[in-house]
Amino acid sequence: MSKIKLGFAGTLAVTSFLLAGCGMQKDAALSINYSNGDSLHSQALPATDWRKEVLYFALTDRFANGNTSNDNGNNNRAGDAKDLGNPMGWHGGDFAGLRQKIESGYFSNLGVTAIWISPVTLQVPAVMAQSGPNSGKYHAGYAAYWTEDFFQVEPHFGNLQDLKDLVNAAHAKGLRVVQDMVLNHAGYEAQLARQKPSWFYKGSCINDQKCSLDGLPDFDQDNSEVKQYLNDSVNYWVSQTGIDGIRMDTIKHVNDSYWPQFFAAGGPGDASKVWTVGEAFTFDPGYINKYLNLGSPSMFDFPLYGALRDSLGKRGSLDGVANVLANTSYSDSSRLTTFLDNHDVRRFMSEGIENGIPFNEQRERLDAALSLQFTVRGTPSVYYGTEIAMQGKGDPYNNPSGQTNREDMNFSAASTSPLVTRIKALSDARRANPALTNGAHKELWRPNGGANLYAFARTLSGEASIVTVVNGSDGTLDLGSLGGISVSGLLSSGSVTELTGRTNTLSVNSSGKLVGTVPARTVLIVKSGGTPPPANCNPTALSGQGSSTSATVNWTAPSGCTVTGYNVYSKGSGSPTYTRLTSTPLSSTATGYTASNLATGSYDFKVTTLTSDGKESAGVEVTGVQVGTPAGLTVHFKKPTAWGGANIHHWNASPTGAVTDSTWPGKTMTAETVGCGWYKYTLPGVSSTNLLFVDPSATTRKTADLSRAKEGWFDGTTNTWSDTQPACDPITTTTKVTFQVTASTTLGQNVFLVGDVTELKAWDTANALSMTPSGCSGSTCTWTSAPIELKSNAGIQFKFIKKSGSSVSWEGGSNRTYTVPATGTASYNGGSWR
Repeated sequence: MSKIKLGFAGTLAVTSFLLAGCGMQKDAALSINYSNGDSLHSQALPATDWRKEVLYFALTDRFANGNTSNDNGNNNRAGDAKDLGNPMGWHGGDFAGLRQKIESGYFSNLGVTAIWISPVTLQVPAVMAQSGPNSGKYHAGYAAYWTEDFFQVEPHFGNLQDLKDLVNAAHAKGLRVVQDMVLNHAGYEAQLARQKPSWFYKGSCINDQKCSLDGLPDFDQDNSEVKQYLNDSVNYWVSQTGIDGIRMDTIKHVNDSYWPQFFAAGGPGDASKVWTVGEAFTFDPGYINKYLNLGSPSMFDFPLYGALRDSLGKRGSLDGVANVLANTSYSDSSRLTTFLDNHDVRRFMSEGIENGIPFNEQRERLDAALSLQFTVRGTPSVYYGTEIAMQGKGDPYNNPSGQTNREDMNFSAASTSPLVTRIKALSDARRANPALTNGAHKELWRPNGGANLYAFARTLSGEASIVTVVNGSDGTLDLGSLGGISVSGLLSSGSVTELTGRTNTLSVNSSGKLVGTVPARTVLIVKSGGTPPPANCNPTALSGQGSSTSATVNWTAPSGCTVTGYNVYSKGSGSPTYTRLTSTPLSSTATGYTASNLATGSYDFKVTTLTSDGKESAGVEVTGVQVGTPAGLTVHFKKPTAWGGANIHHWNASPTGAVTDSTWPGKTMTAETVGCGWYKYTLPGVSSTNLLFVDPSATTRKTADLSRAKEGWFDGTTNTWSDTQPACDPITTTTKVTFQVTASTTLGQNVFLVGDVTELKAWDTANALSMTPSGCSGSTCTWTSAPIELKSNAGIQFKFIKKSGSSVSWEGGSNRTYTVPATGTASYNGGSWR
C-alpha cells in the first residue's frame, strides 16, 4: 500500500485506497444521539435476486455536475472550493448530476440495473499535501470515505432531499441504488474522536481489526454505544432514502463480532430489506468466504479481478482465470460481486498500456474481460469510465492530474465508444438467458500451457445451456485444429447463436465438438440453434440517410424466399457490436425504418430478414450514415526529420459537400510543438475522409493513401496511426546520473528512489528504484543508486523513500529538484535524509 503525507498535527501516513482528505476545525454539534432508526420514510424496490443485477459504480464527485450552486460546499473551510486542476480536490459532481443522468436514460441505455454511489456523509476538512506530484495542493474528502458526521449529508453533493430525489428517480426507472458506507473508522481529526474518545481504540495495534488503520480513528465495535451508533446510522440512511443496497467499505477491519447482529433478521443489514456487498481487499478466497459465512449477502471478488488483470489485461495465461473459477473455497461463489476496475486500483486499460500494449489492442482486451466477467458466476459491477476505456495509473495523491483512476467522466466519449454497446449487449444477454445469472459453472477447456483458450458452460435445469469461448491470444484460434471443444449434452449438433450478435463461424459437428474459429482477443457466447437462411434471403438496395437527430434506412425485399419480418440493427461506426433497434420484428411488407433521437456521429446499420421457420439471415449493411453536423475531423502528423514541412491532401470526404477536395500538393498543416515534429489540420464538418501527407518542399515525398473517420495521430517516421496523442518530448540526448543519500534505517527497511519522470517510475512506489548501502556506521549508511539514464537538460522532481514490505515512508519537506546536465555522466549527492 502506498502512503501519503498530510500536513496537520504532524505527519500522517495514509493508505492510498482510503481516499479523500482531512483536517481540523472547531468542534460543532454532531449527530450522536440519533434514534428511531427503523422509522420508514422512503421505500426500496421489492427484493431481488442480486445475481440478476448489473451494478455501476459512479464516484459522485467525479461523475456529473447537475447543480453548480453546491460546487464549493459550504465554502467555509480551506480546500472547499471546486478546483478541476487539483486531482485531490472537489470537482463538482453531485446528486443532481446523477439524477439527471438517470432521467436521461444513460444507465438504462448501458444495460445497468443498479447504481452504486460514494458515501454521502459530511467529510472532515481538506489539508495541504506535503509530498508527491501534487505537493502544495489541498487534499479534500471528495471520495467521502473520511466521515465527520455519520448522520449529515456532505454539502458538496447536495442535501438530504437531493439524495431522496436521486433514489426516487432511480426507482422510477427501475434502477436500484447502493450507497457506500464506512463503519470501521471516522475521518482524520474527526470531532467525534475528540468528543467520544472511549469509542475508539488507542495504543498499539492488536490486529487489522483492533488497530488505527494508518492513523484513522478506529471504532471499537465491541463498545455497546458504538455498536448502537453505527447501527442507527445505517438504519437512518436506509429508512430516510429507501436505498436498496449497501457497499460496506473495509469490512475486514471491523471486529468480526459486529457482523452477526448486523446481518441478523431485524438488524441494520437484514438481507430481507437491504442487500450488502462487502469489501475485503485480499486475494485469499478463504478469507473472503469468512464474511459470506458471517452473513454478508455478497463480497467483492478480488481473486477474479487479479486473474483477469494478469491474463487478459497483460497478455498472460487464462490458466489463472480457470484456477479462480475452479476454486471450491466459497460456500456459494454465485453470491460474489465481480469487477475489473475500481477507485482503489490501476484501471484495466492502464495495466496493459503501462506494459507496452497499444491502446486499441488493450481496448479489445477490456472488451474480452468484460465479456468474461458478464458470463461467469456472480453479480457484475462496472466502474464509471470503463465504458469509454478510461485510463488511470492510480490514486490522485500519487499521480498527477490526468493520470489518476478518478478523473472526471467524459460523457461525450460515450456516444462513440464501442464498449457502451458491448456492455448493453452483454447485459441483455444475461437478462434473456437465466443460465448466465443462476446457472452452474462447468469448465470445458483451459490453456494448460498451450493455446491461450478458455471455455466453460453455464447450465441451469430447464434452460438452454450457454457456452463461452475466450481467446486471450493475439491470433485467431481454429478450434477444429485443436481437436474441438466437447459440448455433448450442452449444445446440439449444427449451428449456434451468438448471444450478443457477433458474427462467427462456430458450429457443433456430429461428434459433439464445437469447431470453427475465434478471432484474437475475442469472446463468443453461444447456445444451440440459429442457422441462418440462404444468403440470398437478404434485403437488397439498402441505403441510409441521416438528418440532424435521426437516420432512415430503406431497402428492397429479397426474391426467392418468403420473408415474415425484418430486424434493424445499428452501431457507431468503428464499433464491433451491433445493437438491435426493433424490439419486435417489422412486418414483412416493411421497406424502411427511422431511428430517432440519435447523437451526432457516424452510424452503421444492418437489416436482417426472418423466415417462416424462425431463422434470421446474416443481413446486409450500410455504413457511414452521418447524423447531425460533425464538429470536424482533426488529424495530426509527425513528419520525418528530412521533410521541410507538412501538407495534407484529402479527397472523398463525408458527408458529401462538407469540404472540397484539396488540389495537389494539398493544404498547409500547422506546427503543434516546436522540436517534436507534429503538425495538425482540421476539416470542418467532416466525419471521415481519404488523405495522405506530403512534403511541400519535395512533393515526391509522401505517405501511402490513408483514410480516417475520427481524430488521430499518424507518425510519419513509423507509418502508424494512434487514437491518442503520443508523448512529445523534444529532448533526445541522455545523461547517466547516480543518486546518493545518507539515511538511517530500521531492521527490514531499505532506501529507494522515486520521481516524476518515467525513468524514476513516475511516483510509483511499488516499482521504486532500489539503492545499495555502503560505508555503514550502525544503522546509518550511504545509499547509492545504479546509474540512471535521464533526458539531458530535463528538470526533474524526486524523493528518497524507505520501504519495508508494503510500508512506505517518505522524506519530509518539498520534493527534491535537479536539472540533468547536458552530456556525459553525473552524480547527485543528496546529503542526509530529510
